Amino acid sequence: MGSQRALVGNAHWFAEQGVDVAELAAQAESLRARGRTAVFVAVDGKVAGLLGVSDPIKASAKDALVHLRQEGLRIVMLTGDNRTTAEAVAR
Repeated sequence: MGSQRALVGNAHWFAEQGVDVAELAAQAESLRARGRTAVFVAVDGKVAGLLGVSDPIKASAKDALVHLRQEGLRIVMLTGDNRTTAEAVAR
């Protein structure tokens, strides 16, 4: 049985690895616009798929933010995610 090399990661890391993700770029951007993190999958140096990962926002989050602001706190969102994804989540 042969072996295959699988990679999982973001577009930037794939570029560093020499893997072209252009054929899935539009689908990745669509996932990001809906608040999902786009995670690419490659097998033996060729892009093989795309995963959309999300962390659901709790129903109580909006009220919690309102209360924190009423207490005089400044709210910021820190993320290592793509800007498009972060903006979708912030909305």
